[in-house]
Amino acid sequence: MSSTTRSQQSTSGRRQRRLPWIAATLTLLLGAGTPAYAFWAATTSSNNAAAAADALLAGSKPTATATGTSVAVSWAAGSTGNGRPATGYLVSRYSTATGGTATAATGGCAGTVTTLTCTESNVPGGVWYYTVTPTIALWTGAESPRSTGASIDTTAPTATASVSPTPNAAGWNNTSPVTVTITADDGTSGSGVASISYTVDGGAQQTVNGAIASVPVKGDGTHTVSYFATDNAGNAGVAKSQTVKIDTTAPATKAMALANGTSGGAKVGTIDPGDTVSMPFTEAMDLTKFCPGWTGSALNGTATITNGTDSTKDTISFTSSGCAGLNIGTINLGADYVAAGTPAVFAGTTNGKSGTISNPSTLSWDSTTNSLVITLGALSSGSVPQSSPQGLPVYSPAAGLADLAGNALPTTASPTPTTATRF
Repeated sequence: MSSTTRSQQSTSGRRQRRLPWIAATLTLLLGAGTPAYAFWAATTSSNNAAAAADALLAGSKPTATATGTSVAVSWAAGSTGNGRPATGYLVSRYSTATGGTATAATGGCAGTVTTLTCTESNVPGGVWYYTVTPTIALWTGAESPRSTGASIDTTAPTATASVSPTPNAAGWNNTSPVTVTITADDGTSGSGVASISYTVDGGAQQTVNGAIASVPVKGDGTHTVSYFATDNAGNAGVAKSQTVKIDTTAPATKAMALANGTSGGAKVGTIDPGDTVSMPFTEAMDLTKFCPGWTGSALNGTATITNGTDSTKDTISFTSSGCAGLNIGTINLGADYVAAGTPAVFAGTTNGKSGTISNPSTLSWDSTTNSLVITLGALSSGSVPQSSPQGLPVYSPAAGLADLAGNALPTTASPTPTTATRF
């Protein structure tokens, strides 16, 4: 036997003795059923190659960027300790920065990803932390550190509005312009407020970038500011509205009127229960300035006609136990109804047994005509002429009266009627 033959037989024997050992190792690894982090790799490509241990290194920390409901994940290439490149990557996400249970990524990041980037679509709302795990065939490396949280925002931002100057208790401002400040918030896990959109009185929509918008509103009247906010994920909130009431004009009195009652038995030209004295205004008034806490419903009381300083200046006044601080002013009826020293008192009829009063005079507010109205009750003392004269009544308001916006009512007398009126 030649030396060459002996050498070949020796090499063949060594190869045959090594193959079962390598096969056994492969069988052990393949049948383990769990990820393998280390393996044997040939050190050369020759027939006499030797096997050396190698292992996949942990994946690098990925970068995760959210856009709408999608997250783009990218990472650096992985390798073994001996420099062999990873051939794939498993992508997972967690709902917390530490701890918790991994959720396998879906969509473009599902399964084994062979590139260094992928995008997962339709990601549920929340903040997600991504990891990558490098692989080579059946072997896997250690999971990477978690990425910085990527926020998936499916909730629209909320927006609120405030008015400056602050309206009074009736909801009015008596200065112009008024500023409506709209502030939006997208929450701690949101994508952030991108813009605020608004309209004033149904006009053209305006959009302001950012989480705060200042809206000037001017001009007397009732205005409506409609608004909503949109976040960086494109979620738009439901439109809300803010009412702004502005009145910079002082109120005024209008020509007052006397009128015959409409109840049964009322006669034109005769002062009867149900006859009225009306003092109209150019706008709605703050009724609490006439009587603290008053809402305009009828106040029962006493109306008294007193002789004036001359034949055309008899006056009527009203008092009520329901309002100790009643503040009306002077009402000149513009004619002569009673004699000096004998006022006519309309307090109603007192029930002798119960002491209750029926058919009293009343003071009320007519919101349709914006008028203060005295309605005469039953005559309780004094006398009135059978035929009352026509008059040109004039109302001089008391100091301290104002409209709903707080504009003061001048104390100047109301205009004289162009036509005489009568009970």
